[in-house]
Amino acid sequence: ADWEGWYVLEVISTAIFTIEYLLRFLVCNAFGSPTHLEFLRTPMNVLDVLAISPFYVELLSHSVAVGPLTILRSVRLIRIFRIFRLSRYSMGMNIMLQSLVASVQPLIILVFFLCIGGTLFSSLVYYAEKMYCPDIERLSAAEFETHRKECINTYFDSQGRRCCDEFGAATGFTSIIDSTWWCVVTMTTVGYGDKVPATKLGQFVGGLTILSGIVLISLPVAIVGSRFQTAYEDAELERQRQLLEEKDRSAMEQALNSGTSDLHEVNVGTSVQTMSMKRTVSPDVMSQKSTGRRKDYASSMSLRHQSTKSRKHNGSTSSMDPDDSEDAQDMANAETAEQLQGHLQRLRRTSNLTGATREQIRLLLALLDHIGSTEEKLKKLKERDAQMEARVNQSFSSLCRSYENSKRLEKVRSMASNT
Repeated sequence: ADWEGWYVLEVISTAIFTIEYLLRFLVCNAFGSPTHLEFLRTPMNVLDVLAISPFYVELLSHSVAVGPLTILRSVRLIRIFRIFRLSRYSMGMNIMLQSLVASVQPLIILVFFLCIGGTLFSSLVYYAEKMYCPDIERLSAAEFETHRKECINTYFDSQGRRCCDEFGAATGFTSIIDSTWWCVVTMTTVGYGDKVPATKLGQFVGGLTILSGIVLISLPVAIVGSRFQTAYEDAELERQRQLLEEKDRSAMEQALNSGTSDLHEVNVGTSVQTMSMKRTVSPDVMSQKSTGRRKDYASSMSLRHQSTKSRKHNGSTSSMDPDDSEDAQDMANAETAEQLQGHLQRLRRTSNLTGATREQIRLLLALLDHIGSTEEKLKKLKERDAQMEARVNQSFSSLCRSYENSKRLEKVRSMASNT
């Protein structure tokens, strides 16, 4: 305790903490927030000041810290809690914190069970041990003194009675509150041995306490363990996913740099959000299948072209009909999708791709095929819509003619009746 090195260590550590605090104070507003006043009001920074201030108070007063100053020195221990800041860099500590946060409800249940068991079995063991005590009120002072002397380092006196104090409580179990410590230690199967029941009835209560503790504690602890295992498995899956993404990204970059693919950018991950084409494909790349599909698309839209051309204005040859522009946009989208499908098929034939990348390319091709089949169904629906529109127009025209004829006939009849 009198080693002078402790004082040297205290001076060095206090100087380091002071420099660290001053530097953090000077640069706290480097990015605009927090301000110097907000920095001083932060609880952890206030504790830092309280942790280093006793040393300087001692230097100014030239006296040993006593009383309130000793309590102030103990605040230094609060700096130990800064170790929890390492959780952002430690996967194990992150997993532990996540599992504990997810297990709040089971832990509450565990504490609740411990409180019930502690109250119940503490009372039982207290009265079980007290039942074997002599009647202190009927003992004389000399008899009680003899009983007390015989109970030194033992649980029973010479007459086989349980050793008790002047209040009639068994030694080691002087009250229910005092017996709670024994109950907690026994229910958690720790068993320090500082307090043990000596009577047969007390030992029976102790056995029940052990069995009840195993049953009551095992269920919530099992839930906490399962939550920890789930958090650990999620962390492992996330780490493996990141590794696969890195491998896929490097493989994509190698494929693009080697010239084996004209695909500009493919974002591979758990979700594919955007795929864009920034270069035009030459005509020799297009397959016969894509050419046939464009022809089928053009022929399927011929009926709609005819119906829309009939509605054009005779003098508006310089402006394009909105339906025609929509059809042109659909055609361009179809060509872009076919180009993208061709690029993906060529990329799939490369040899330096991982299995995950090939699987994702397969899914993209399946998605494009599904989009194509959906567009074909939409085309058929549009054709039926155009046919239905033509029939409705024809029926409406015939109804209008019938209505005009009926009005004309009614007018002729009225004129004939007037003459």
